[in-house]
Amino acid sequence: RGAIDAVAEKLASGQNGLPLVALLNNLGGTSVLEMSVLAHDLIGSKLAGLRYMIGPAAMMTSLDMRGFSVSTLPVTEEDVRALSSPVAVIAWPGMSEIGEAKTVGMPAILSAKVVPASENAAARRILKKACATLIASTADLNALDAKSGDGDTGSTLARAANALIADVEKMPF
Repeated sequence: RGAIDAVAEKLASGQNGLPLVALLNNLGGTSVLEMSVLAHDLIGSKLAGLRYMIGPAAMMTSLDMRGFSVSTLPVTEEDVRALSSPVAVIAWPGMSEIGEAKTVGMPAILSAKVVPASENAAARRILKKACATLIASTADLNALDAKSGDGDTGSTLARAANALIADVEKMPF
């Protein structure tokens, strides 16, 4: 929260008692996940009067510059209507009112289909051997990943391999 708290502190003055809209801009090289965390932190910040948000989106960028910017605007009801109006510009992310998060069920089409287990000794043997190889290679894969990443590839693959082994009797081969 440090970055957003510092930004919110600087933006806190000059509201004139009106609700605020914040424009959360990706400067170009910040990941979608990072921008989502920033949006969450901005909504939870001490920025009084924050009621609307535009973004997070890449609206004004500097090539692939890592970072973000936040701009705020005190808004009247007329401003809110204007900013909420449909526009022909495809890249405009629109403005959203900040409210309580709602849980939305997954569409039925995305629900996992239950497929009955089947017997295929050769496929089962290959799967178990591949999983055993991944588990045995955990340390080596973590060491390789540590040279270019966060060093957890082996652990992640071992976790997946162990889950597959645990459910091998339930799988449709």
